[in-house]
Amino acid sequence: MNRFLLLLSLCGLLAAPMMADDNEARIKAMFEARKSASYPAQAFSAVTSMAVGQWVVYGLTDDDGERTIMRNAIIAHEGDEWTTQMTMINEDDVVIMQFTFKGLDAARRSGDADELEITRMALKTNDDEPMVMDGMMLSMVKGMYGKNLQGMTTKTTIEGDAGALTVVAGTFNGTTKAKSETSMTGSSEETTSWMHPAVPVYGVVKSTSSDEMTMELLDFGMTGAKPSF
Repeated sequence: MNRFLLLLSLCGLLAAPMMADDNEARIKAMFEARKSASYPAQAFSAVTSMAVGQWVVYGLTDDDGERTIMRNAIIAHEGDEWTTQMTMINEDDVVIMQFTFKGLDAARRSGDADELEITRMALKTNDDEPMVMDGMMLSMVKGMYGKNLQGMTTKTTIEGDAGALTVVAGTFNGTTKAKSETSMTGSSEETTSWMHPAVPVYGVVKSTSSDEMTMELLDFGMTGAKPSF
C-alpha cells in the first residue's frame, strides 16, 4: 500500500468509520464523471502561480487497485504563509487536513522541500471535531506527508512534448512529459508526469510512479476553494 494511503488508514482509527457503501459510490461516480472540455496546447515551463481559491481533484489508484479521491486547494495566504486543504476520500473515511506553510514560494522556485516549514496542521476525520496537531504528532505527520509535500515543490526534468492526453477532467492538448524523484525514509521514488499549464497547484494531468500509484486529474478550478472548517 502507498505510504500516504497508510497515513489515511491510521487517521481513520481516530474516528468511527463512515458507511463504506456511501464512499464507494461517491468514488465510483467521481471516476466516471467524464468531461468534454478541451484545453489548447501551450508551452509548459512551470506550474502556474498559486492563488487563493485554486483547487484540483485527482483519482488515485494504488498497486492493489484501491481507489482514493484527493482534493487539494489553496485556501489562505498571508505574508509568507500559505494554507492548503487536502481532502482524501477512501472506502471507509473522509479525512480533511489543513497545512499552513512558511517558505512555499521559495521552495517551489528551488524545488527543495527542505525550505518549507509547517507552522500548523489541523485534521478532521468524518464527522468528528477538528483536531490541531502539535509536538510529536505534528512531527510524525510531517514525515508521512513528505511525498505529497514534495509533489508541490519537487524540481522536474522536462522530457518534451507528449501530445494530447484525455483524462476524466477533459482533453489536454500538447502535454509535456516530465520526470522527478522524491526521497523519503531512506527510499526513493521516481514519477513520470504529464503536465499542462492550464492545471493549477501541481500542474499534473496524469502521473505514474515507481510504487505503482497512478494519479489522474478528475476536475479543477482557478477559483472557489474555501476551507471546510
